[in-house]
Amino acid sequence: MAVPTRRILEPVFGTPLLRAANNGTVGWTEVNALSQWQKGTGWQANLYGGAQTGNDDWAAMFIPVNELLVSDFKSALWTYYMTAAQTMGVNLVIWVHDPTDFGKRAEITQLGNISGLGKSQYWNDHVLDITTDQFFWYGESWATGSSSALTGSGISSGVSTLSAWEDYQADVLFNNWTIYRISLEYGWDASGTFDHVWIADFQLNGTVIPIKPSIEERLSRLETNIVLAAGSAAIGKVGHDKTGIGHGVETVDTVGTHQPIVTSSTTAKVVTIQAQTDNTGAIAVGGDAVDATVATGNGVLLYAGDSITLEVDDLVEVYIDATVINEGVRFVYST
Repeated sequence: MAVPTRRILEPVFGTPLLRAANNGTVGWTEVNALSQWQKGTGWQANLYGGAQTGNDDWAAMFIPVNELLVSDFKSALWTYYMTAAQTMGVNLVIWVHDPTDFGKRAEITQLGNISGLGKSQYWNDHVLDITTDQFFWYGESWATGSSSALTGSGISSGVSTLSAWEDYQADVLFNNWTIYRISLEYGWDASGTFDHVWIADFQLNGTVIPIKPSIEERLSRLETNIVLAAGSAAIGKVGHDKTGIGHGVETVDTVGTHQPIVTSSTTAKVVTIQAQTDNTGAIAVGGDAVDATVATGNGVLLYAGDSITLEVDDLVEVYIDATVINEGVRFVYST
């Protein structure tokens, strides 16, 4: 008997990716002082175009597309919050190529200052009208390692000519091409400063695109070292590369009197502290003022053989106290 099988199709639209260049910056925000919780998933894609120096300062949210035919892309809508009124809105860019020759591609761009594309302070929303002249294109056809202008379209290239999306769907060149990416972009102007915007919602062909970072992108951003300014309250990645190992023993001289596990400054990154296996009472581990008094003291209580691992900067900041005199701990640490 044949075993029934099922084929699971790949999604048409992928998860968002944030990208920027030059004065533009991007970031995922889950906490925002502007309290923009009315829309979206609870995450927002923050785009900052920055100071515009000549069409190369930009921020964008990319959506990978699984080879959707140009003729099959019919609708899009999105919302975004602007910190201040701008000369341009968050515009749509449709990235296409020849499905039989990936060397031939084009960017079909919605004009950022087109009438009807929101540019006001606070919330803006936009519904794509595929019948309105608002798109221009630039393309390339790679040959022998260098680019040359793409030819063959019935629509003139360049920003001076605007056409409707439906014109591209009927175009002699583009009608059989496929879409490999759709993006929302901010910037690319000659002057001015594009302040922060937050994208909250995005829908393509009736499919909701969840505005949130993928697991892969979140992990990749965690791997980026951040240089913190002096006095900064920001939290970045702290280096904890281990270069050596040390160890020691310390006993408590006076019950009820806390003491450090070392007598002088000792740089360390991680320390594991174990109560001596022949202890009869309890050991408390903590900071300055740790107290081993059972029930009313503080710190972490260790009984014979118990251990605790701490990330530290200096062993002299780690204190112990004991309920029995001359009982203590042994420890091992990395540098």
